[in-house]
Amino acid sequence: MINWLKARVRSLGYAFQGFKVFFTMEVHARVHTVAGCVAILFGFLFDVSKQEWLWLFSAIALVLSAEIFNSSIEVLVDMVSPEKTEAAGKAKDMAAAAVVIAAIYASLVGMWGFWKAYVSDFSFDNNSIDALLITVPGPNTAVTPALYKN
Repeated sequence: MINWLKARVRSLGYAFQGFKVFFTMEVHARVHTVAGCVAILFGFLFDVSKQEWLWLFSAIALVLSAEIFNSSIEVLVDMVSPEKTEAAGKAKDMAAAAVVIAAIYASLVGMWGFWKAYVSDFSFDNNSIDALLITVPGPNTAVTPALYKN
């Protein structure tokens, strides 16, 4: 049991070493992390629901995971094919395309969650709309925005 536990701790150490390499060597790791932090900040600002938090964190995890896989594939391709070949280029391009798909998905999740929260924060009920509008008297009473009041 003790040996099994030691092996798990050692494996976890390797994973943290991978995080260290990823965040220190890969610029896009830091870019995606900053984007994820901004999304989390927006989540707090817009007071998103628990379900929207789940979608948000899943999208962030997907993008970071895709970027880790992409970086790993690039390192392996560079190791086995130091010279530029068409096959090596295709492998790298496809790995990069996976990151783009994940980033687009994350953008859509963010737009859906934040737009929904944004609209609900700024939606008006009938009383709010009435407060923004004034009635201009006349034979055909018209409603004019308060901004244009004389």
